[in-house]
Amino acid sequence: MEHRKKEIQGRFKSEMDLLVDIVLQGHGTTNDGNTSRRFFREPEKSSDITGIDINLIKRFSTILVVMASGKEIDVDAFENYGIETARLFVKLYPWYYMPSSVHKILLHGADAATCRGDRSRIGHQLRHNGRQFACTIRN
Repeated sequence: MEHRKKEIQGRFKSEMDLLVDIVLQGHGTTNDGNTSRRFFREPEKSSDITGIDINLIKRFSTILVVMASGKEIDVDAFENYGIETARLFVKLYPWYYMPSSVHKILLHGADAATCRGDRSRIGHQLRHNGRQFACTIRN
């Protein structure tokens, strides 16, 4: 397992110039928003390096972008998208225990993805990776 981790870290460094999951004395790890953005910006390469299904990477990217958008979304559509993604995760990786943080995002993320942004834009459409979530204003 440690050998595989080192191999993945080495490929991220050589192919994407990314330091992934390296401990920084007194600062946690190198995993930050910039690392995440670069990982999701190149899903094909990230999939090739990690062996994680590309569709799962793209779906996680969509979910994280929607949650961070600050826009109000169609909660039902977003909830269904999260559930579909959780099912895909379990289907592809039944041997891997789903971390609680992933569970919360996939199955309860719709509760957190509420409008925190500009409430004056009624009918705004958020599009990401070919998915569309209608944003509406709720009273």
